[in-house]
Parts: sequence; structure tokens; C-alpha cells
Amino acid sequence: MRITAVSLKNVKSYQEATIRFPPGTIAVSGPNGAGKSTILEAIGFALFDFLPYRNQREFMRHNATEADVRVTFLSRLDECEYQAVRTLKRASGSADSITPSYFVFSFDAHEKVAEQKEDVQAFLRRHIGLDDYDDLARVFADVLGVPQGRLTADFLLTPAQRKHTFDPLLRVDAYRRVYAKLRDVLDALQGKVAEHERQVSALEPQAARLPDALSALAQHETEHAEAKAQSGALSATLKRLQTELKNLETQRRALEQQRELARQLTQQQENLQKRLETERTQVAAARQAAARTHSAKAGYAAYRKAQDTLATLEGERKDADALRQTERSLENKLVALETQQTALRKGVEEASQAAARIAALAPHVARQEEVEARARAFAQDLGYARQLGRQIDRALRRLTASAPDERLAFAEGPLPVETGQDAARARAQLAEQYERLQEVAPWLQQRDGCRRQLRQTRPEREKIAQAVARCRTFQSAAARLPELEAELQSVQEKIGAYQAQQRFNEHSRSMAADGLCPFFQDQCPKVDDGHSLIPVITTLIRDYAGHTAQAQTERKKLASEVAKTRAAQQEANRLTDLEPRLRQLDDEMLALTQQERDLTRRIDARLREMWRPEAIAATLSLLEREEESLAQQLESLGNPRQEVARLHGAAGEHEARTQALDAVSTEHERVAQELAHVAARLEPYADLGNRLTAQRKLIEAHRDAHDT
Repeated sequence: MRITAVSLKNVKSYQEATIRFPPGTIAVSGPNGAGKSTILEAIGFALFDFLPYRNQREFMRHNATEADVRVTFLSRLDECEYQAVRTLKRASGSADSITPSYFVFSFDAHEKVAEQKEDVQAFLRRHIGLDDYDDLARVFADVLGVPQGRLTADFLLTPAQRKHTFDPLLRVDAYRRVYAKLRDVLDALQGKVAEHERQVSALEPQAARLPDALSALAQHETEHAEAKAQSGALSATLKRLQTELKNLETQRRALEQQRELARQLTQQQENLQKRLETERTQVAAARQAAARTHSAKAGYAAYRKAQDTLATLEGERKDADALRQTERSLENKLVALETQQTALRKGVEEASQAAARIAALAPHVARQEEVEARARAFAQDLGYARQLGRQIDRALRRLTASAPDERLAFAEGPLPVETGQDAARARAQLAEQYERLQEVAPWLQQRDGCRRQLRQTRPEREKIAQAVARCRTFQSAAARLPELEAELQSVQEKIGAYQAQQRFNEHSRSMAADGLCPFFQDQCPKVDDGHSLIPVITTLIRDYAGHTAQAQTERKKLASEVAKTRAAQQEANRLTDLEPRLRQLDDEMLALTQQERDLTRRIDARLREMWRPEAIAATLSLLEREEESLAQQLESLGNPRQEVARLHGAAGEHEARTQALDAVSTEHERVAQELAHVAARLEPYADLGNRLTAQRKLIEAHRDAHDT
């Protein structure tokens, strides 16, 4: 906010006065007791509710019954003009009892916008810009309106006392609370960072196997898609064939039923026919059978014995076949285990070779990581350098646009960057240059502000200078005012005397008409009978009338001259306001001119420390070539880290493959032992074939007797 005027009525030494404050720094000077402190107290009383008196009656003029303080200000919030008004009125019948009034008046709305102390203070806190401070009086007493004798008093106190005064103003407790809360946030974030780093370390080995796993997954997904397509086609074909098979099965069952019926009828006929013939021959055959049975009885017994022996041997043959099947299964399993042993030995050898290859590639991987780290850091610094270069270029264009008529002087030559060095130095140099360039922008704005103020101030200064010159022309005329006023006063007194004498003469003539002496109010002893004083007095009246008319003409002339002289004095009195303002404007213009020259020297000095955009572009080009060199180095290394990641899968399976080989070898020994046990159990069945053949021959030899 900015205070524009303070109006006082019946306040201490002021009966009625208005003090206006123009823009800029204001100094109030005067002898002791002139009322300087009263102005400051009035501001504190109207805006901050602060008054350094135990009784508000002490702030009122002596014997005054009413006092008025009005402080006009421009709001910091909406830049409108308001007036804070406080009145003090002494209550009747009491010398110390005061009735106050407090409100804020808006010149834009032409009405009161806040009344009562609490509402007025809340309004003023918002528009002054002290929303965070509940006690405006303390702010004024400790910061804004400190008396002259106490300007440094608080700084002479002990630290504890200073803390009590300044901590609430500086809001130290709020900063301390925010700092404590931010420490908790920082600790939590650091804990999360540590946890994430542990998770990253744990996931890195798994991430190394990710490319192979993704490749295998892609292959399996392709095969799965192909199999799924074939399965769909086969499912459709199968469904069609099942339908056809169902129809054919139905037809086949019907046909077999018909054939079975025909066969049964034919068979029934044949059976009946055969039964007839059989019945006829059975009588003869029975007779022959009895004879033949008797002759074949010995052969029949031998056949049955051979048949029982063959059945026993067939059981042994089944046991032998089961053992031979077990033997063949064990032999096949032994061959499979030997094949698996060969493959595992090869896998163990490959894992050993992969571990050796990893050890051999370790220096190359370290070199690759070193070059990549350098390339990443270099690329990051180069990216920042490019960004800074673009920012510097834009800032320089803005500077050139802001000062089109000025020639900006820059440093000559390229940036001091050597080939092969890290880009961090170039980044740091460009960052330093950008910071310096950022310093130039506000200086240019300040210089433009100085020039603008000079352009704005110069017409006012010329106008005031002309007014001062004009007012000085009235000084000689104004110097005659006391003399003319004295002459006018003398003429006034002379006219008064003439008029008094005229009144006396008129009274004397009236008395003379009655024959009385105007002095003794009785018959005049000096005038004979038949004579009168009237002609003498009439002559006196006429003479004084002439003197009065002449004096009035002179008074009119002097009054006109006095009026002109007073007007001249009023014009001359304006010098008391105009000449200080003229000196103030001269001082301001001198200060602005000096500030403009200082800013120009600082801008030129700062720009001479900076490089041209062409030099920056050349330096960035040099760094880009160095970046390409790092990329070529990486390309020449051939990515050994990727090969190591591929080999890590095989090397990591060395132990598993070794354990699998041991397990397969153990299983091989067990199967070989079991195979030998089965071979031993087969030895008793070595001549089983010969024994089976002999029994079959016996059966064939006695078959006829058995059949008979």
C-alpha cells in the first residue's frame, strides 16, 4: 500500500492540517515540537490501532472537545483509494471519557466499507498485506513506527529478548515446523530409495536372463498358434467323420440283424437234417466207438499226461517271457541312461567353457560399462549444454530486441573447452554464462525503468521550472505588500478620523442650529447676537467631505494595489512548494542518470564476459564429434556384456548339470545291477524250449488216441 495524505483536526499541536505524500521516499523534517512525531502517531493510530498514550485524551488538542484523524491510502490488494477515519469525542461532564468512532471510506464506492474496530482491522490487514499478523499494533511498534531513540534498542537486547521480539515477526516457529516435517519426508524418501535399490539388485540377475526367456516364449507362442490352427482343422474333420461313422454303424447293425436271422434259419434247417443223419449213424458208430475206445485208452492217458506237463511248461514260459520283457526294458533304460550321461557330460563341459569365457570377457565388459557410463554422462551433460545454449540464444535475442539501437559487446574467441575432455566443464561454463545473462535481464529492465522515469520526470521538471521562474517574477511586487498594507492602514485610519470629525461636525451644526456651543453645550460666549457657527461648521463639513472623498479615492487605489500585491505574494509563496519539488526532481533525475550510467557499465562489463552464439555453437559441435567418437568406441567393443549375459545361463547351470549327471550315473549303476539279477533268474529257463518241443511231440504222437 502507499499512503497519499494525512488529515489532522485538533490533534496535539495541529488545529487543522492536511499533509500530502507524493510518490517516492518522503522525509519529514522540522524543529523539535513541530509535529513530526504526531504525523507518524496518526498513521499508527488510524491504520494499525497503535497509540503510545495511556489515555486517548492525551492525543487531542488542549481544550478541544473533538479530534479527527484521516489517513488516505492506495490499497495493495485492489489499488483503489480508501480513507481510514478515527474520531475522538469528549463525553459531556467528563474530562477523560472519550467516545471513539472508527471506519473505512471508499472513494470509488462513495460509502463506508468497514465499521467497528474488529471489521476495520480485518479490512486493513488484507489491504495493507499483513494477513498473517493478528496484532497490527505490535507490527507498527516493533517494525514500521519505531521511535527515533529506539531504532537500534531491540538489537542491544540479549538473544533471548531479541528472540521474543523477532521470532513472531519472522515466523521462525512456522519455518521450524516446516523443516521438521520436511526432515520426516526426506527420511521416508531415503528409505524408499534404499528399498528400491535393494529390489533392483535382486532383480538384475533375473533381468539378465530376460532376452533368452523372451526368445523362447516367442518360439513357443508361434508353435502354439500353429498347433492351435491344425487342431481346429482336425477337429472339424473329426466331427464330420464321426457323423458319417454313426450313420454307417446304424446301417451295419440293421444289415447284420437280417443276415443273422437268415443264418439262424439256414442253420436250423441244416441242424435238423444233420441230426436225422446223425441219429441214424450214431447207433453204428456207438458200436464201433466202444471197440476203438478200448484200444486207444493207453494213448489217451499218455496224451493227457503230456498235456498237463505242457501246461506246467507254458506257465514257466510265461514267467521266462516276463523276465525277458523286464530284461529288454532294463536294457533300453540302460541305453537311454548312457545317452543322457553323454548329453550331461557335454552340458557340464559347455558350462565349464561358458564360465571360462565369462572370465575372459570380464575386462571387455568392464571396458564397455566404463565407456557406456562416460557416454551417458557425456550425453546428459551435452544435452544440458544444448539446452543452455538454446536458452542463452533466446535470452540474447530478447536482449537484442529490448535494445535494438545498442551494440552489445561480447567476449571474443571460442569457449575454453579442449578436445577429449568431459562435457561437464562446457555445461558448467554455459550454466555460469546463463546465470550471468540472467543477471543482465533485470539490469536492462532497471535501466529501461530509469530511462522511462527520466522521460516521465523531464516534462514535470520543465513545467515546475517554468512555474518557479514565473513565481520569482512576483517576488519584487510581493515585497511591497507590507509597505502598501501600512499605507492602506494609514489611509483607513485617516478616513476613520475624517468620518469621526464629520460626525462631530454634523452634531456641532445641529447644536449650532439650536444656538448652543458644540463644546460647552451652552450659549457660546464668543459669538455675538445675530451671528452663527453654522457657516463655519458647514465650511468645515464641506472641507472634511472633500478630504474624505480624496482619502477614499486613495484607499480604493491602494486597495487595488494591495489586492494585486497579495495575488503576487500568493504566487511568490508557491515557491516554498515549487522550489523544493524542483530540487527534488533535479536530484531524482541526477540519481536516475547516474543509475542509468552505472547499469550501462555493469551490463557492458557482464556482456564482455560472455561468448557469442557462434562460439557456443562451435563448442557444441566439437562436443558432438566427441560424442560420436564414444559411440564408435562402443561399436568397436561388440557388446561383450550381451554375450556374457547369454553365457551366464549356461554357466549358471553347471552345478545343476553336474548334480543331474551324478544322479544319472547312480541310476545307471542301479539298472545295470538289476539287469544282472534278471539275467541270473533267466538261467534256469535256458532249455525250456527243448522241453516244450518234446511235450508237443508227445501230444502229437498220441493225438489220434486222445481224439478217438
